Amino acid sequence: MVVIDALDKCECDKDIMIIIKLLLQTDCSTVVPLKFFITSRFKLPIHLRFKGVQDKFIKKILQHEAYGDLDQIYLPVLEQMVNGLKSTTQSNAISEFKLIVGSIITLVNPLGATPLVSLLDISTKKVNNRLQMLHSVLNIPINSTAPIRIFHKLFDFLIYPDPKDVNEFCVDEKATYMMLVDRCLMLLFYSGYLKQDICGLGAPGTSCTNVDQQMIN
Repeated sequence: MVVIDALDKCECDKDIMIIIKLLLQTDCSTVVPLKFFITSRFKLPIHLRFKGVQDKFIKKILQHEAYGDLDQIYLPVLEQMVNGLKSTTQSNAISEFKLIVGSIITLVNPLGATPLVSLLDISTKKVNNRLQMLHSVLNIPINSTAPIRIFHKLFDFLIYPDPKDVNEFCVDEKATYMMLVDRCLMLLFYSGYLKQDICGLGAPGTSCTNVDQQMIN
């Protein structure tokens, strides 16, 4: 059996189509007796390409619980961060995890470590400390400005946990969104980008047609 994990992570849809086409051809081959196990989040090109697959199999895929056992797989990875720490230090580490990783898994558009430091107003050292043990569950580029991405949807169990599986690493999605909104506004305000009379016209109510286009740009 060949496992193709996170097919939706292919950067080019054309590559996805080529892979699926080859897989479907192989399925009919008696020369290459292989079975393929594919995982993917919903992505329209993938969904449409598999329209020819029998409905009952598609139904099983769509109804499958995507993160049913993820807590059992990845929770030990998270627990490694706090194992052996004193109670107060452990509490601080978990709070930092929720702030940093909670932001990473909640942000619609991923950020790199450096932009994340600016957005959250925390030290680079704290971000690096919290992320250094998570390379198995996060794609953390060497370039600190490149976006940090999660592998698949494996952190869903922290945002949408089963009531019986709630743990200390769980992230309050709504509270995290509110915090990120506040931080974005604070960043805009204190950076000087968000200010009254941004073009320096000195005349409130001036029509944009009376403002030099170069100044607007």
